[in-house]
Amino acid sequence: MMIPVITEHCKHPNAKIRYASLHAIGQIADDMPEKFQKTYAADVLPCVIICIDDQVPRVQSHACAALTNFMEGYKETLTADQIKEITTKLLVLVQNGCSLVKENAVTALATIVEQTKELFIPYFKETVALLIT
Repeated sequence: MMIPVITEHCKHPNAKIRYASLHAIGQIADDMPEKFQKTYAADVLPCVIICIDDQVPRVQSHACAALTNFMEGYKETLTADQIKEITTKLLVLVQNGCSLVKENAVTALATIVEQTKELFIPYFKETVALLIT
C-alpha cells in the first residue's frame, strides 16, 4: 500500500510535496471512510498532527482539511492526550493564522468536538475563552 510512502512525504523538505501528501490522506479518508481510518489511524494521525505546525500556511490549512476528512470517518475515539494536543494546535492557528488557515482550523476543531462528544467537555471552557479573546 502507498500509505507509508504518503506519510513519509509529509516530512519532505518541499512544501508542495507535503501539501500533496496531505491531499492524498484527505482524499483517501473521504473515499474509503472507516476502513482507511481503522487500518491506518496510528500511521496517519501523527503525520497530520505534525503538519498542523508547518511553517507554510497552505500546508497548515491542508493539514486541517485532511484532519477534518479523516475524523469524519473515524469511528474510534481519540485519547485525552490527542484531544488536548490537536485542540491546542488548532487554537494557535485560529488565533494566529491567515484567513484560509483559520477557516480550516475552525472546521477541524468543530469536527473534533463532534467526534469526541463528552470527552471534549474538559477542553470546552479553555477553547471558548481563547476563541473570544
